Parts: sequence; C-alpha cells; structure tokens
Amino acid sequence: MAADLLREKMITPTIVDMFSIKPYDESLIQQLISENDLILVAENHSKIGGIGSIVAYEIAKSKHNVRFKHIAIPDAFGEVGSLEFLKSKFKLNASDIAESILEELSLVKNLKRRKK
Repeated sequence: MAADLLREKMITPTIVDMFSIKPYDESLIQQLISENDLILVAENHSKIGGIGSIVAYEIAKSKHNVRFKHIAIPDAFGEVGSLEFLKSKFKLNASDIAESILEELSLVKNLKRRKK
C-alpha cells in the first residue's frame, strides 16, 4: 500500500476510502480540504466523472488554497491486460502513488518557503 511506503519516510497520510460516487460526504471532503495542504485522489476510474471530479469541484467551491493531484484512467478507449499491468500503466500501483505524493509534497514545501 502507498501509505506504508510513505510511513517509511515518516509521512503519515490520511486515507479515505470513498467507495461510491453518490451519495458522497460533502462535509468530510470540505474538512479534508481545510485541514490539508495536498489532496491526492487515486482511483481506478475515468478522470472524468469520478471521485476526483467531485473533490476538484469541492476544492473550487471552498476557495481554500490546497494543492490537488488526480491519478486516474485517461478519458480514452480502455486498455486490456492484467490488473497489475493496468495499475502500472496508469501509475495506480503503490510505488507510483507514493512517488507522486512525495513529488507533490516537495512542491508544497517549496511554495511555502517562497511565501515566507
């Protein structure tokens, strides 16, 4: 799991399993937006119309300055292959998700330094 890889680097992510698109917990998403500098959504769904779209909408509504990263399947014809192949292709495996979070956290740190 990506969270385990991050904990090895002393990073403790908040993990939320949003197993369905509707209904979604608007207050939980708003709370996460207000409490975090970075929100990353990783979903094995199309980039369009999934949880990432909902979170992006809630971020826009909130007007909080939070960094957002969305890892999902591109809006294109589907690929065929094993689950492991597809996770690797679309960077949805644990190591790619952890790497993406580390890259984004580095950007957040740099932005905070510039503001000081």
